[in-house]
Amino acid sequence: NNISWHIGNVENLPFENSSFDVYVSLETIEHLRQKTIPTYLSEASRVLRTDGVFIVSTPNRKTREGRINNPYHLSEMYYEQFKEYLEKNFDEICYYSTKGLAIYFGAYPSWADGFVGICKKR
Repeated sequence: NNISWHIGNVENLPFENSSFDVYVSLETIEHLRQKTIPTYLSEASRVLRTDGVFIVSTPNRKTREGRINNPYHLSEMYYEQFKEYLEKNFDEICYYSTKGLAIYFGAYPSWADGFVGICKKR
C-alpha cells in the first residue's frame, strides 16, 4: 500500500525537494550523454532529504573494452570518471566493486565488472 510508480525524466524529476530518504538508480548513468550527467546527479541530490542516500551503479569501461559494445550505453566510464562525477555532488561516498554476482567493498578498476556508489547527500 505504500508503493507508487512514476514515470519521469532523471534530468528533471517530478518530485519536490527533499522528498526521499533513499534514491536507487542502478545501471542508469551510462545511458545518459556526458553533458547531462551533472544534471542527473544534481537532481538526485535535490530530491534527497538531509542525510539521504543515493545508490548508483555503472559498468566498468576498462573490463568491457574490446569485448562488449552496447549501443545504448552513451557514457560508459572508467572508475576515475565515475568517482569524479559523484564527488561533485556528494561528500560521503562508499565504493563497491562487482564481479559476477559478488560485491566487494572498495574500487578495483582493473578487474571489476562494475561499480556501485553509496552516496550521502551534502
